[in-house]
Amino acid sequence: MTRRQFSREFKIEAVKLVTDRGVSVAQASRDLDVAESVLRRWMRELTAAPAAAFPGHGQLRADLAEIAALKKSTGSGRSVTFSRSPSSAWVSRIRLRSNPSSAAWMSASVSFSSSRTSSSKFSSSFERVAQGRRRSRRRVRPRERRTPFGSRRAGGRAGRSRPHGVRNPRPSRWRPAPRRRRRSGVVGLEARRARGRGPARHRPRRGPAVRSRGRGSAELVGSLFLQVANAVFFGSLLFGYAFLWTVAPNWPPPAYLEPETLAVALAAGGVIVAPIAVRFAQSRLRSGAMPYLGLALAAAALAALVAAGLLVLRGLPDPQAHAYAATVWVLAGYTMFHAVLAGTMTIFVMARAASGFLSVRRSGELRVVRFWTNYAALVTLLALAAVWLPGLLT
Repeated sequence: MTRRQFSREFKIEAVKLVTDRGVSVAQASRDLDVAESVLRRWMRELTAAPAAAFPGHGQLRADLAEIAALKKSTGSGRSVTFSRSPSSAWVSRIRLRSNPSSAAWMSASVSFSSSRTSSSKFSSSFERVAQGRRRSRRRVRPRERRTPFGSRRAGGRAGRSRPHGVRNPRPSRWRPAPRRRRRSGVVGLEARRARGRGPARHRPRRGPAVRSRGRGSAELVGSLFLQVANAVFFGSLLFGYAFLWTVAPNWPPPAYLEPETLAVALAAGGVIVAPIAVRFAQSRLRSGAMPYLGLALAAAALAALVAAGLLVLRGLPDPQAHAYAATVWVLAGYTMFHAVLAGTMTIFVMARAASGFLSVRRSGELRVVRFWTNYAALVTLLALAAVWLPGLLT
């Protein structure tokens, strides 16, 4: 997992958005998808030393500085044309790096034309010498609207049907995925989605609601359907436990499991603290702060649930001796598994937040963690109540 990198120009523009345009820090952090504490740190660094702020970002290399100096010396009335051969560009790069102070060799490969051109063409020709030929960005023509059967266009002219008959809502901004991405498997696609696209730049609200931007994200919907099947399995365990009470031949067992004070305290604390801590972390993230405290409390509460399950297993007799011990062993293992799973998700979200991939509009992972934490607390409460109540009543 890599940290997000910001250029010096982006940091300066983000600070100017607050200082010059009067935008609040909270609003700027939401729009730029940057934590509020990080934005305030940028403001302090730029206010303390504007010239020396953000070292190592936005500085020209020696070859680009030499090119800029040559551009000023030639004047703005002439355009510069360079050789487009990749080999000559590579040789130019090597010579600039080896001896950036001398620019006499560059005059041999530069031919000045008498036509006046814009400064954008002038700068791009110099960049082509230092960095080689650049690949032009291909502009994709937007698809036209079609009928449901794909037989006619929007203007009414007859045309051949194509496999894509749905019009894109924003054809000028959206582009079709490359072929190599369409050919990749489900595992590679999911790994790319989990890795993220990095920081949202100057257009944070443009584009579809992909990944974790909406309330109905793919992670949350998938977890919902998985928990429905999981709850059915847990219900079957409780039904089997009650079924043994009614029809088992060697029931009741020789002795029921009596609750320990430490196990009850750990289970009660974990069941109460874990959902509240995750909800507190979610509220902190909505306000623009990082949810480290709430996630740490939730991880500690889930660890307490695991400890309570271990104490239950320690007090059980041999699971092969009686069906009661085997059933209680399965119920305790079920609760411990879900507590460990929710704790692993909590630690993963903490790492995502530390790397800068969690913000106000990127809270899908935190909603999934809250969903699994609530389920782990609920099944722990039901399972331990079913295990300890017979010992308390008898």
